[in-house]
Amino acid sequence: AYTLLNSSLLHPAAIADFADCSRQTTCLGCLLQRACGWCQSSRSCQPLAASAVCSDNRSQAAVPEHCPACNASYADCVGCLADPGCEWHSGMAMCVRRGRFPMAEVAGLVTACPAMCEQLQSNCSVCLASAGCVWSAATNRCLPQGWVEQLDLLSVQSPWSDLSADAKFCQDCSSRTLCTDCLRGPRTCSWCYSPGQPHLGRCLPGLDANCSLEAGSNLTALASFTCPPVDECALGLATDCHPNATCTDLPSGYKCICNPRFVGNGSVCTRVCHPACQNGARCSGLPDYRCLCPLGWTGPDCSQDCGCNGHANCSGGVGICDACQHGAAGQSCEFCGPGFYRPDTSSPSASCLPCQCHGYGAPPELCNNSTGHCRCLGNTAGAQCETCLSGFSGSPADGLPCYSICSLDKRQTVTLLADTNNNSSWLIGQANALPGSCYALVSAAPASSASSPPVSLLIRVTFYVPCLAGAVHLYNGSAVAAGLAFHPSLLTRWCGTPSAVTSGDFLAPAGTAVSLVFESNTASSNFTALFAAIQCPECGYGYVCNRASGLCQAAASSTAAEGSAACPNNCSSGSGGGICRSDSLGACECSWNRTGADCSQQLNYRSFGYDSLSDADRLPDNPASVRGHPPRLYGHSLTRCGDYLYLYGGMDPRSGSAGGISHQLWRADLSSMLWSNLTDRLSSPLPGLYLHRAACHANDTLVIVAGRASPQVSSPDSYIFLLNTSSMQVKSMPMNCLPSRPQLVGFDMSLIPEPPGNSGLLFKLYIIGGIFMTPSYSWEPAETSTGPLVVSVYSDRCQCVGSANLNSQSPSNGPLAVFGHSVAAWRHTVYSFGGMEHDGEKFSPSDHLYAYDTVQRKFYKLPVSPGQVWPKPMAFHSLVSIGDYLLLHGGNASYSGSDAGSGGGGFVYGPARNWLYSVRCNQWLPLASDTVLVQGADAINSTLWPTADSAFPLVYPAAAAAPAATPNGTGRPPGYHYVYTYGGSVHGRVNGRLGRLRVPASPCEATRGSGAWCLAFGCQICSGECRPPGFAPASPSEPCSDISACSGNSSRAPACDTLLTSCSICTEKSLRNAPDHLSSTALVNCVYCNGTCRLAPNPSVNPCGSNYSALAPVQCASCPAGTCQRCSQQPKCLYADASSGGDGHLKCRQRKLDGSESDVGACSILSRRSPCGRSSAGGCTECASSVGGFESGSLGCAWLQSGQQSGGFCLPAAFIEPLCPDGACGKFALKSSPPLIGSAACPALNGTGCDNQTYCKSCLARCRGRGWCADSPAGSGAGRCLVGGFAKPSAGEAACASPSSWHFDACPPENECENGHHNCDLERQVCVDQIDGFRCECRPGYNWNNATRICEPVCTRGCNATQGRCTKPDVCTCLFGYTGDTCDVACDCNGHSNCAGPSPADRATCLSCHNNTRGSHCQFCSPLHAGDAASGQACLPCSQVCNGHSRVCLNETDRLKHANWPDRFPIDGSNFSWIQQGPSIDDAVCMNCDGNTEGSRCEQCSRGNYRLGFNRLLPCKPCQCNGHSDFCLPDTGQGCDCQNNTRTSCTDRDQRCREQQCAVCADFYSGKPTDGRQCYHKMGVNNYFCLDYRHSQKACGVNPGFLNIDVRLFVDIIRGAADLYLALSDRTFVVNNTVDANGFWSNLVSIDYQAAATLPRQPDGRRRRRSVVSDPPVLSDRVLEVSANPYLTYVSLPVSGSILIVRNATRRVLITIPCQSYEFSLNKFYLVVQGVSTDVNVSGIVFFRQDQNHINLLVFFSMFFSCFFLLFGLVVLAWKARQAHSRR
Repeated sequence: AYTLLNSSLLHPAAIADFADCSRQTTCLGCLLQRACGWCQSSRSCQPLAASAVCSDNRSQAAVPEHCPACNASYADCVGCLADPGCEWHSGMAMCVRRGRFPMAEVAGLVTACPAMCEQLQSNCSVCLASAGCVWSAATNRCLPQGWVEQLDLLSVQSPWSDLSADAKFCQDCSSRTLCTDCLRGPRTCSWCYSPGQPHLGRCLPGLDANCSLEAGSNLTALASFTCPPVDECALGLATDCHPNATCTDLPSGYKCICNPRFVGNGSVCTRVCHPACQNGARCSGLPDYRCLCPLGWTGPDCSQDCGCNGHANCSGGVGICDACQHGAAGQSCEFCGPGFYRPDTSSPSASCLPCQCHGYGAPPELCNNSTGHCRCLGNTAGAQCETCLSGFSGSPADGLPCYSICSLDKRQTVTLLADTNNNSSWLIGQANALPGSCYALVSAAPASSASSPPVSLLIRVTFYVPCLAGAVHLYNGSAVAAGLAFHPSLLTRWCGTPSAVTSGDFLAPAGTAVSLVFESNTASSNFTALFAAIQCPECGYGYVCNRASGLCQAAASSTAAEGSAACPNNCSSGSGGGICRSDSLGACECSWNRTGADCSQQLNYRSFGYDSLSDADRLPDNPASVRGHPPRLYGHSLTRCGDYLYLYGGMDPRSGSAGGISHQLWRADLSSMLWSNLTDRLSSPLPGLYLHRAACHANDTLVIVAGRASPQVSSPDSYIFLLNTSSMQVKSMPMNCLPSRPQLVGFDMSLIPEPPGNSGLLFKLYIIGGIFMTPSYSWEPAETSTGPLVVSVYSDRCQCVGSANLNSQSPSNGPLAVFGHSVAAWRHTVYSFGGMEHDGEKFSPSDHLYAYDTVQRKFYKLPVSPGQVWPKPMAFHSLVSIGDYLLLHGGNASYSGSDAGSGGGGFVYGPARNWLYSVRCNQWLPLASDTVLVQGADAINSTLWPTADSAFPLVYPAAAAAPAATPNGTGRPPGYHYVYTYGGSVHGRVNGRLGRLRVPASPCEATRGSGAWCLAFGCQICSGECRPPGFAPASPSEPCSDISACSGNSSRAPACDTLLTSCSICTEKSLRNAPDHLSSTALVNCVYCNGTCRLAPNPSVNPCGSNYSALAPVQCASCPAGTCQRCSQQPKCLYADASSGGDGHLKCRQRKLDGSESDVGACSILSRRSPCGRSSAGGCTECASSVGGFESGSLGCAWLQSGQQSGGFCLPAAFIEPLCPDGACGKFALKSSPPLIGSAACPALNGTGCDNQTYCKSCLARCRGRGWCADSPAGSGAGRCLVGGFAKPSAGEAACASPSSWHFDACPPENECENGHHNCDLERQVCVDQIDGFRCECRPGYNWNNATRICEPVCTRGCNATQGRCTKPDVCTCLFGYTGDTCDVACDCNGHSNCAGPSPADRATCLSCHNNTRGSHCQFCSPLHAGDAASGQACLPCSQVCNGHSRVCLNETDRLKHANWPDRFPIDGSNFSWIQQGPSIDDAVCMNCDGNTEGSRCEQCSRGNYRLGFNRLLPCKPCQCNGHSDFCLPDTGQGCDCQNNTRTSCTDRDQRCREQQCAVCADFYSGKPTDGRQCYHKMGVNNYFCLDYRHSQKACGVNPGFLNIDVRLFVDIIRGAADLYLALSDRTFVVNNTVDANGFWSNLVSIDYQAAATLPRQPDGRRRRRSVVSDPPVLSDRVLEVSANPYLTYVSLPVSGSILIVRNATRRVLITIPCQSYEFSLNKFYLVVQGVSTDVNVSGIVFFRQDQNHINLLVFFSMFFSCFFLLFGLVVLAWKARQAHSRR
């Protein structure tokens, strides 16, 4: 409830100071004080009197209600403003309380008041125009509106009843033309009118006007108060009445009413039937308006019943029913007809319901006419045919037919009869098949022995079978003994993982029996196969009868087969479409401007197109090679060399050769398109190769490289074959650059020729990616992160010149490992796109585009801008170079979704599009028949491009570009590029089609308009059209766009903050450098900083601060290496299990920071552990249970069955697709495969083989070509698995006891529950025997889970799903940290321990703390660990917190304890019992950092050390300052503060400058200051140098000025003490940097004895023999060491002493070097003065002199006579000058 507060409930505040009343100027303000009252007469606030009377004896206001209200007290502006508490609101024309409204809206002064209404008396308009005024027409007065409101407030009757504020009533009465206007408002006018027409008249002033006098003689009537009534109907004023309506006059108007037979509102009247229609009948309308009776009624108004129970009309009369409807039948439609039923038989009028039989009811009745139960066909059952019969599967209710289950343990044999009694078709299938295989043999025959047309067998397969999960094989005849997928009788194969279920047809020849074999490796595959016997003339199923042959054929080929030409429509030759060559197998060769199967579609030079030149698929009965055509192939090579195409190798599923690998070489003439088999013309045979590569050199040499060889090849090596296409000479070169390397498959390469005369070098091969393998099935990926394998090929040999992927240890931006990709060269750059790329964890389809610069020898990973169109991840495609573009064709693209059976890591594969890539702009353009738009702009003209329906894109197409610009025999104009394709596989169907793709020379023009992509693709817009760069417009007045090429998206890298998904995306989508052709684009450097992607504008600055970061993609993976050997070469990396539990796959990962992991011998141990990559001696069980290594990724190993016997081999699961595409290798076993009957994970081939099978079903399911010979007694399940056929075992096998004991197509009945031939989990299930097999039922307390497909226990009291697991019936096992019967109670242990029970006391009793915690509630971290244990977080080892550089971290309290009392609180040993708890992450301080680091986290490099990059796990290295500085930049190692008179001459831009710092002496100094040597100040005779150093030294180089005068070297020590060192070599003394306790940096001198081992030259010019010793020489022999005297020390350097040391000199030291002992012209002397004072600066002077003690006469006289003759010459010259002057 709410209470309205008013003044009676409120009391003023008590104020002690009564004198404050006079300060208040308003009534309300006055009454806020309890002791004050308001006197209105004086408008003053006075103390409240006892009598409540003011000084003027008027009442004193004491409560707010007594205060006058502004709007009620004042009606005019002047009076309002006289009250200080009020002000006048001009807009509302009223008095308001002061301060309520803005100043701009109110008048605060009298001068601002508007004119008063009393001043506006004479004019109505002026009055009403003034705000706040109203006009009284009766009194002609202008009154203030406030007066009226005051009267209303006081409930006083207003005397002015004619007030108006409407300005129109100020108008004159004569201006009002209507009576209503005349008499409305102020009553000052009258209406004069004519009685006959009262609506016409005049408005006169006054209430008693004289109408006849003032208005006219005809206006005689007067109305002063109400208008006279008007009859609109009589006066014709009712104009809105409908013609079929009648007007009725009313007192106040009129009304229109529709006439009879019409309905409406009077204004609109509509014609209706009459009499009214009954029983729901409707009126027909124009023209006759009659009733249309519903079913079962008749008569004019439909009121008579026909007597047909409502199911028919009676046009012949009542009782004579027309055709019954609603499914009814009978004379009166009283029954239900065929196909209908009526549940309520007692009511004939009830509707008959159609039979709900889902299309499987037996005609004609379909179902019972009373119950609706269907008579089912098509192997269906149920009241509505909604289920399938026993032995059949399907879902008829969902439109899926019932098919005979293709059982793993049953082989079915069916013969179809071509008749019309439902015997002509049969459906078989399998859904969610267990791993294994099933078999069916089907044949067709005529229904009768009488002469009839031949019967063909149609097989229509609908499948969803991933190629890695299996395939549907179709063989000619019985294929029960066909152990390999490569078999001559193989007709076709279906597999694939498209985006939707795919179907395929195969029409077997007449009289052919076919075998369908379905092999599955996972439970995700399913298929159905319809077998139909069809014959002429009514073939059905979309096939038509060929009258010429009498056989059924596809409708598209029937016309061509019956016509005179082999090609469709004779290639439209009559209209210039193309030609049909006799050897093209029915394929047309179209003209340059035509395309299509029959060359009927127009094509211009701006369109992409495709031509099918020849097709081996048109000869399904015989091998294509019989007709001079290559067979169906994939994994082959197709190369253009000159005017020919060369096709070599590949896999031919129908060849029958071992492995199916072809060794044939075919050649196609481009002018005639005829094939020739060159295999027998070769000088030496070529081996069969698959997944190899080929290229052409110099138009006459075919280069074939590596590949998987056929099993007959004995050599395991990879070879390069050079084939001269003219002489057919074959030269083989082993790739000896791959030591101990097996065959290389799945790679791609580019051939780049070399200039002539380069030492016989022909070309270089740049090989990227691939897989190494041996005939014994050993596997290893080729690592490519550092660069491709570069092979130089000479005329007689090949050698590796850059096998970076084998030797280098420094990863770059290249892929770690990849196969199934495609490579193309553009100039000196090799591009690689897509493939199955390894990301450090596993192989998966990639969309990465790499560029390898062969000049810079560097990989680039090209960026993808946000929103840029980019191909999907794909593999096994083709990439060809065409001008400045790359054409991407074919392949398997990955789509979003999940496909566990594909082996692709969650990818679903489907056909890929064709793409065009602009090399200069880093822009992809999709080319597809569905006209895909690019960035919302126009699309490429590609409607004629091949699609997946045309068996494109291919999986293994080899394409070759033919960019010739001259016409050939087909009339191709210049400006077209032709790209040829052959073969490939789509959904397991291999084709033999030679296709030709037409690519315009300028893709810029291949558009229907212009768009943003035009500029982004490097083109320009001219007159609204997209044109190539450099295009000259026809009119100079319409120039082309001046926008720079590649504008719009291009290779410009995205903003770093938009790449937040992962570390690899952040670093890989932007480049630190770019290839040459993209160098002008501004690319940014992105750095991944602990979950965010940031910009790093300066590579030397870490924008991540203290967070870990990564600059390159390779740094995202902490240990990027593939092989164990490469991994072991990286510090802190270990090749081991990926998971900490030890059961994960092998990979290169970081080792534990606590030093507990060692890799000694790890590589050899792990190689023995994993059978992936070695022989299969361990069998299927060992193989499928292996985790594998880098080559297998997370998929592990797979056991591949190699035949019907026990043989097989182990390979990485990731390699199944390249080595066994499209299910070609049959079934295999994976670790993830569900268990099979009688086996844990593998088929019966593991060790025991088919000979030792003990279970009939596993024998028939896993051993193709074998049957079961049952032993007695019947039903025991005992027997033998023998080779045989349908009738009996094969010859040589043991015979069965009787024919009834032999079972080839199905197993005999047995009790699997008794003999153990079941797979029931007896702990949870009960085995129930059935007639056909067994059934596993859940035991009590267990329920079946369809998702997990196991019996799961039931906890009736519940079990918290997030905190526990129901492990047994009514047993809820709690997860860690929870307790209670239902696991709904959390232990009070902060998530680090289990507890004693659910009670409060037990809940707080922690049993054992985990996660490195301790405490009663596990609330503290253990010593040497850090974290927040109380919040449930795990405590990390200090080694991890300290970035691996310390194992001890303390909180601040413990750190101070150790700092003050290190002996009581040690941290060096293993006794840390004094530490009560570990610190939090924020408070942790790392102690004794190693690795030259410092800081609270050991995150910084200590002074004098540096670390490249931002990976703090790496140790810091000492600054490379050559011993002359203890400082450099900690993140680059540059910027040494060079001391000892050294300097750095290189610049930071030099990559090697870091190693060349302080390596040059400063000016006026000499020496080689590398490796800590000195720079010596050059000294001359009598040059003085001052000493002023502390803890340092002065180095001087003494250069004698005279050769025959002794050198006297003076060292005067003025203050302090010093040691003196003197030697003949500037390499003798080495500087050692030291830092004292006060942080002062100084140098100590040591002697390099080996550098001083060279003795000085002797005066006779001989040099003593150099003596290089490993140990320092004896001091008495090589070093003269003396102690200085206190005052003056004299030392002479004898010849035997090459090093002099004077210790502790404090005064003058004089060192004499005799000239007789040393050759001064050859020797210099190097002096080092080293201060030894600890507290005093060393100061003094160093100089040397060479004083002469006697006069050399020869010198004296030489100088004397030189001066004499000089003086004599000057005198003679002066005399001659005087003579010349005198003559003048």
